[in-house]
Amino acid sequence: MYREQWQGGILILTGVTLLLVICAVVVPALVPDSDITKASQIIQAFVASFILLSAGAFAAVRFELFRSFIPHLTLGQEITHRPISDSYVHLLVTTTVRNGSKVKEDLLRGYCRLQLLGPYSDSDVESIYREVFSDGHPDRQRDFQWETLDEKALMWNRNELTIEPGGSHQETCEFVVAAGVTSVFAYSYFYNSRKPFNPEGWGVATAHDIIGLDDNERSVSR
Repeated sequence: MYREQWQGGILILTGVTLLLVICAVVVPALVPDSDITKASQIIQAFVASFILLSAGAFAAVRFELFRSFIPHLTLGQEITHRPISDSYVHLLVTTTVRNGSKVKEDLLRGYCRLQLLGPYSDSDVESIYREVFSDGHPDRQRDFQWETLDEKALMWNRNELTIEPGGSHQETCEFVVAAGVTSVFAYSYFYNSRKPFNPEGWGVATAHDIIGLDDNERSVSR
């Protein structure tokens, strides 16, 4: 997205530069002789400035000179569970957000979704599978639509949660599921605060088995 924005800027600068070049050629032919020198000097100065700006913008895009100023987060996720009664199990989903870029990043919103991965009947699995490949093109398959058990919305005020370069933050979400659930699928997502009107961001997913209900069993995604 950043690359496309820079390319658009280059097109604008190129168009303005061409316009000024045309003016530099046409104006001297229309302006009286006494003002030709002064007008030409002004136009040439503008042309030179825009050429330098265009060249700089092209170099920035071509060689990605400003890529180090783009935020980049990496996510890791850990899930633990334990029985809390005869009928229910407590799940703890901990997402670690690491800032590997050279700029700070403010987190404003995100979510943690817990989906049922088992048990399903054979007919349910076949139905979900058919939905994924409904158009007959495996290269355009959609995500599996597992049943959503719960979802936690994550929201912060501006400057409330800032991750400095090289820093990290742990976000923990708690869920309670029925003891009959054998496997779950957790997905955490954090939106890029620099693009509030564009759903871009960073996500991580982990599958976790609850079979056996051994205390402190865990699954880790890196």
